[in-house]
Order: sequence, then structure tokens, then C-alpha cells
Amino acid sequence: MQPVEGGRVSGAGKYAPGTVVDVQAVPAEGYAFSRWLGSVVDRTSPVTKTYIGAESQQVVAVFELKRHLIDAKVIPANAGTVEGTGFRPGGLLAQVNAEPAPGYMFDRWEGPVADASSASTTLDKPLHGTVSLTAHFKPAEEIFTIAVTAVPSTGGSVSGGGKYKKGEAITIKAEPRENYLFNGWRGPVASKGRAETTVFVTENATVSAHFIRNQSMVRGKTQPKGAGRVEGKFGAMPVGEPVPIRAVAMPGFAFVRWDGPVADRTKTQTTITPAAGKTAVAVAIFEPIR
Repeated sequence: MQPVEGGRVSGAGKYAPGTVVDVQAVPAEGYAFSRWLGSVVDRTSPVTKTYIGAESQQVVAVFELKRHLIDAKVIPANAGTVEGTGFRPGGLLAQVNAEPAPGYMFDRWEGPVADASSASTTLDKPLHGTVSLTAHFKPAEEIFTIAVTAVPSTGGSVSGGGKYKKGEAITIKAEPRENYLFNGWRGPVASKGRAETTVFVTENATVSAHFIRNQSMVRGKTQPKGAGRVEGKFGAMPVGEPVPIRAVAMPGFAFVRWDGPVADRTKTQTTITPAAGKTAVAVAIFEPIR
């Protein structure tokens, strides 16, 4: 018998050559007769005959586990599929798997399963009859990514980016670093001019906080007028960055000193550093050569 526990056979014994022997396969509980192996009249019938020849011979009854139906339906219809259904061998802890369709997620099982909350589970006991299951699905929560960046990256820091559910209102914030100013948002924000504002999540989005260097005016003057000139970069300059300047005397005049927020008042070449909110004026003072 195959397998040994699958059933029993009758008709075995010693017979004279030429004898016709009746053999019968009787399956055990949970098994069904499949076929005979060996020389028999009908391989597919559990009751058949074999003819004894000049030599000993063997016939083997093959049994298989009975197959039972696992039936499953999906709610709502077309929200997913169930793997592992159909006729399955009895006596086993059959496994079933719920696969959601796009836009849906698994919710729960209804029926005799080991774990009703797990999309992939087994029956709660070995299969010994028809089993009916229901896989419940629900609309998937749409998750979108909100990317928040700083431009330039050295200009400040930003917060509030991440993954969020559709329909959420999230707060994002921009904080300029020293000597920088916040210069507005680019992207789908509620208020482009506020450093702290709101994004309403409807899709994947990128928003950027723009920063500019804090600038103050730098000017150069001479005293007396026409006695020389001041060379360097003037106009709106970044706060906190020293600007090189140079005093050049006209013929008949000599440089005396600087007035204003310069690094060294006595040298013709020095620097002036703009401060936030103030105009920096470097005055080169000359006097006639006697």
C-alpha cells in the first residue's frame, strides 16, 4: 500500500500458477483509492482481479488523501483575490492568501482561519470537508510624500517634510541661518511669504524655502572732495562679510586716515564689514602736501 496508513488490501496469499485472484483496496478514513500498480485487470477499480503466473508477483494499492473544496468570496467584489482555494488534500492545514487589488488593502477574514487579521494564514484545523471563507477588503489609505528643501542649503533649515495621508493639513517651517533672510516658499503652500505655513496633502509634492544673504549698503567717500578716491565693491553687500577697500590720493594730497567702521584706520588698504540694518560708510581723509 502506498502510503501504508492510506488503507488495506485483501486477496494477498499463496496461489497456484494460473489462478485468478480477486483483490480489493479499502481506503482508511480520510483517504480515497487512486489506482493499482502491478498486473491487474482494471487499475482504476478498487475491486479487480489478477492472474497468477509462473513467478510470484506483487500488486500495490495506491491511496491519496481525500480532496475537499475551499471556497472563498471577496467583499467588495473585485477588491482582491484569494489564493489557495479549490479542491485541496484533506487532513492538512491548508494555507490561504488574500491579495488586494490596486487601491484596496486587506481588512479581515470571515470563516474558520487561524488568524482573521492576517492576509496570509491557514485554516484553524485540518481540512476534512468543504470550507467557506470570505476575504474582506477596504479602500487603501493614499499616502503621499511631501519633500521640503532649503535653497541654498546653507541658507537655513526646514522642517515638516515626510509621508502623510491624503487630506491632511501639515505645518512646515523655515528658519534662516545667521546673516540670511527668509525669502519665501516655492510650491503648493498656503502662504508663500510666511516662514511657518501649511501644506494640504493631495499628491506628492516638493516645496522649497528660499533664503537670501542679509545685505547692507556699503559706500565710500573722500574728504575733502576731489582730494582722492575710494576703490572697492560698493552697494548692497552681504552682512558680516568684510569688503576690501583702498584709498588713493590725488596729486598734491596725502592719505591721513579713515573714518567709519573699517578694520584699520591708518592703512590705505583695509576692509569694511557691513552690519545688519546699517549703511556702512568709509570716509578716506586726505590733506594737502606742503
